[in-house]
Amino acid sequence: MKKIIAGLGFLFSGTAMYTAVCIAVCANLQYTTEWRTSVGRYWQTVINCGLTPAMIIGLILLIVGAALAFWGVFEKRDGRDV
Repeated sequence: MKKIIAGLGFLFSGTAMYTAVCIAVCANLQYTTEWRTSVGRYWQTVINCGLTPAMIIGLILLIVGAALAFWGVFEKRDGRDV
């Protein structure tokens, strides 16, 4: 049960962080004036705003949270209720 709770906490915090980064990037997308960038307008805005580390941390939290939650759900129980 502890793995499920920890996993859901990581999952929700990772989702919130990634969503906040996406909202910030979409709000600043209009200031990226070049139409032809090597990585595209969205990723160029992520780089220009300096949100690459926040996006990576959000994705890592999301993946780790999902893995912990699934591990806790499919874990074999040993008969204890606590």
